[in-house]
Amino acid sequence: MAAWADPREFIAHDPFVGDVRATMGEYLAAARRAPILHEDSGAAAIKLPALPWARRAQGVFANELARGHPQHAHAIVVETPQGYSVSVRVPVSRPQGADSLCRQFPSGGGRSSAADIN
Repeated sequence: MAAWADPREFIAHDPFVGDVRATMGEYLAAARRAPILHEDSGAAAIKLPALPWARRAQGVFANELARGHPQHAHAIVVETPQGYSVSVRVPVSRPQGADSLCRQFPSGGGRSSAADIN
């Protein structure tokens, strides 16, 4: 980025940015095909595979679901060598409680509308 005087020019013209966007697009496409562990009228939990791309896409995918389904809560689960990683998003229409839920676990924390358990 240092080669660009204006960060907007970097975003608009550097091939690296396009590569990152394309790669994340591939990750998100794969995440959209992942199995649903649980779904009801107010929440969904989706499990992504135990692969490096899944950890990189986990939060972005959770945010995408939250924006697309603002009345629902979402949990994106990824198996890790230590156990599981979970990204939690509460309904956009009621943006509180994700942090208190996740803090019930030793590695949990975050904001009221979006939090994680590692």
